Amino acid sequence: MNQAKIIEVRDICFAKEYTNKQGEEKTYWTKVGALFIKDNGGMSIVLDAMPIGTNQLVAFKKKPRTNVPSTPAYRPGEEPGEGEQPEPPNADGEEVNVEDIPF
Repeated sequence: MNQAKIIEVRDICFAKEYTNKQGEEKTYWTKVGALFIKDNGGMSIVLDAMPIGTNQLVAFKKKPRTNVPSTPAYRPGEEPGEGEQPEPPNADGEEVNVEDIPF
């Protein structure tokens, strides 16, 4: 049997809105699983937790870690390179601020 190889892993998260001490509206992202993208075009999702109170999950590219080879992260204002995709919009159709993602 020919097994498909995993070519990319993304974090599966959900958003929760809150107001900080300065009265600013912020978004807190909670990781609940992973999305595995395979070389044959297939995808698999593994959930470590079931989010309650939301029906929207978002898959983010992992941010690069130091001393660990990884896929380059998307940066707002830059065009995605070959094979990269821009970050998905949130439920309101606005771009997600990568600075709000806590991991």
